[in-house]
Amino acid sequence: TGTHVIAKSGSGSQSEIRLLNINEGSIGDVIRGQYLGKADGEPIIIEEFNSGRIYIYSPSSPSGGIGVPTQGSLIDIDFKGDKALISTTEGLTRLWNIGTDETSKVFGHSDYTKSPFHGKYMIRDVQMNIDGNIVATVGDDNLVKLWSYPEFSEIGTFIGHQDEPHTVRFSSDEKYIVSSSYDKTNILWEVKTQRPIHIMRHEESVGLAEFINNDKNIMTISGHDVIIWSSHSGKQIRTMHFAST
Repeated sequence: TGTHVIAKSGSGSQSEIRLLNINEGSIGDVIRGQYLGKADGEPIIIEEFNSGRIYIYSPSSPSGGIGVPTQGSLIDIDFKGDKALISTTEGLTRLWNIGTDETSKVFGHSDYTKSPFHGKYMIRDVQMNIDGNIVATVGDDNLVKLWSYPEFSEIGTFIGHQDEPHTVRFSSDEKYIVSSSYDKTNILWEVKTQRPIHIMRHEESVGLAEFINNDKNIMTISGHDVIIWSSHSGKQIRTMHFAST
């Protein structure tokens, strides 16, 4: 709406967040949690409790929240309209209907139903495409997967990482995805064939890989380095090193 600002202080369990209304000059109550993103242009707060519930706050309900039941800690979240994709350490990703306060879909990687709590096959990252009809996930089974939305039928499995993938992103034309991994690589994949086009190798684990410059380049973060790659050739173009302090 453009009328609210997020103010955050502290970190971890001491973190405090307030919603500031610019037009009214009012300050909302303290919310203990972490700011993760927006839904339909409105700030959304995800607050994680040891009781096993995640709360979603918005300017329309600054003093309350919508409780999302979960049996694990929050890993990642992505929004599309009034839907929230919530991935937790229980090994599942839940499609949450924010307005009606209910889960419409639950899905996970591989044989997650046999996985012990805090065990294998947790989904590390969830991302929707621009049209909102495809969801990409990466899991502890070393796989990158695509799912139809809202049915959540599996429509693609990308095999190539030797260790847990960390993130996945779509190109703007959605013909490609790029994933990063603890195996010190990021991989550029073709969606149609589900095959790797370029494997870009690093000295350390790759925490993030995403398309930039109208998909002409890929930016990765590995250790203290930010590296720019050519999407066409898969070759390294530039490295920016940030020394630890």
